[in-house]
Amino acid sequence: MSDIEKQLTDMASALHNYFNVTIIGAIGFAVEDPYLLRESYLAARKALPVAVKERSFVFFDENEPLEQEHPLFDFSESRSEIRRAFEELDTLALYTIISKMIEIFEDRPDLLVPATDAACNILYMATSLLADGENIVEHIFENEPEGYRAIYQMHTIEEIAGWLIQFRDGCSEILSTRRQSYKEQIVKNVQEYIKRNLGTKLSLNQVADVFNFSPNYLSHLFSKVAKVNYVEYITETKITVAKEMMML
Repeated sequence: MSDIEKQLTDMASALHNYFNVTIIGAIGFAVEDPYLLRESYLAARKALPVAVKERSFVFFDENEPLEQEHPLFDFSESRSEIRRAFEELDTLALYTIISKMIEIFEDRPDLLVPATDAACNILYMATSLLADGENIVEHIFENEPEGYRAIYQMHTIEEIAGWLIQFRDGCSEILSTRRQSYKEQIVKNVQEYIKRNLGTKLSLNQVADVFNFSPNYLSHLFSKVAKVNYVEYITETKITVAKEMMML
């Protein structure tokens, strides 16, 4: 452990000298069974506040459990809800989830690392799940010198909370105006894709994967907007094309 600690310290020192960045980290405990990696990860999270406070690398000591004044924040608990909110353009849910995060982060400097991680995850999900996602977030932060990338330069919990507030308000405003037209465009794109690929297998799972949606969500959206379910639409489209070919 002492050798690893020295290597980590040397690495952090080199990065600070060359790039002027500070690297910190918390380390759990060694495990032989891969199924125990989760326990080691949770132990590392318990040591993280100390690592943030000391601005260094901290090893979790099983014999001296670290006391937690407040519960730890775990972004993974909100990931699926945020994904659904982006996929369905549910602005109310998105606003509520991010607002709860901001409340948790308030006056909690020990949560700087998980708060930064959560903000970066939300940014990535927005740019990857939303159509024209990168342009949306660029528009939200268009008056900031570094744009949305300013998140990577923030060093306090107040800065992270401010970034999340700006993202939350801007995203909710933009998406609320695009919600219906966006859904209609998605279904139109799926219909066009089906027509272009009638000669191939068009399972719901495969097409949902092409458009980066969950099968359940695409099925629900398709039925709601097209007024016919996914399978029926494919069948009707094939029959229509077959009739046209017979008339030639």
